[in-house]
Amino acid sequence: MTFPIAPHRELEQPSRSQSAEAALREGELQLTEQAESLRAQAAELTTTESELKEREDALGKRRERLQAEQRRLSARERELFTHKMELMGSETTLEPLGLLERRERQLIEDEESVRERIRELDQREAKLDAREARLLANLEVARERMGRRERELAGVEERVDRREKEMAAYVALAQNELTRR
Repeated sequence: MTFPIAPHRELEQPSRSQSAEAALREGELQLTEQAESLRAQAAELTTTESELKEREDALGKRRERLQAEQRRLSARERELFTHKMELMGSETTLEPLGLLERRERQLIEDEESVRERIRELDQREAKLDAREARLLANLEVARERMGRRERELAGVEERVDRREKEMAAYVALAQNELTRR
């Protein structure tokens, strides 16, 4: 006596197994793609961090140069003031007074030039500070995004592991059923 339903079930089981395996392969492919995406983001973050470090170093060097320039100008100003005092103390001819006036004008021009350079450096420093803040904010957002994706990836890996175990149990059950027949 033969059962017409039994062959139909045997045909269904392999197709279920094949579809489960295909779903498992698709999940693994998605995990691989997500892992590659996370690696690329990590590399991008590393590059951004190194660029930020380079810019911080450059900013520090610029500040040092500005301070050195300010010290040099202060020393020059004291020197000119001393020289001016010496010239004022000696009331000799008009030519030294003309020289003194030219030096005084030159000092005023130099002071204005230094003030302008300081303003420019302050503006550049403010721009660098703003850019640094943006980069740090972007870096933090990227880290948060990466953490979220890592958590999602862990969840997907757990589901894939669970499905693999279910699939193995299902295949074992199907094989047992087939060996019984």
